[in-house]
Amino acid sequence: MTLYQQIEADRMIAMKASDELRLSTLRMISTVMKNAMIAKKGELTDEEVQKILRTEVKKRKEAHEAFLKADYQDKAAQEKTEMAMIEAYLPAQMSDQDLEQLVSKTLQAANMSEPSQFGQAMGVVMKELAGQADGAKVQSLIKKILNT
Repeated sequence: MTLYQQIEADRMIAMKASDELRLSTLRMISTVMKNAMIAKKGELTDEEVQKILRTEVKKRKEAHEAFLKADYQDKAAQEKTEMAMIEAYLPAQMSDQDLEQLVSKTLQAANMSEPSQFGQAMGVVMKELAGQADGAKVQSLIKKILNT
């Protein structure tokens, strides 16, 4: 079963169970995926679905932070819950320690040690990680390593 099919099946389960928050979250994800399929004019791969899900998690994270700053605790809690629901479909994120080791090894293997190589380094490392870590964490690690 593909990731898209799993999300659709879970949406149906949420509908039958009258789980309104899960249902609305999965409907929103389903709509975004269907729009992507229309734009692509074909089925989505699991990697493309994961990219969509990571984008949606990022949106929820930003909204959560904005609601906290505006002191809307109930809205912030809802965004955090939706974020957790979406993250359940993504592969586990790499630990900070493992991430730092992988970034260091990748940069050494690519012979990158100058701050001017930051853009190239980001490309190489993100390709190696394939969605196993947050881009902001990777960015700060690369800056730290290249500036030393």
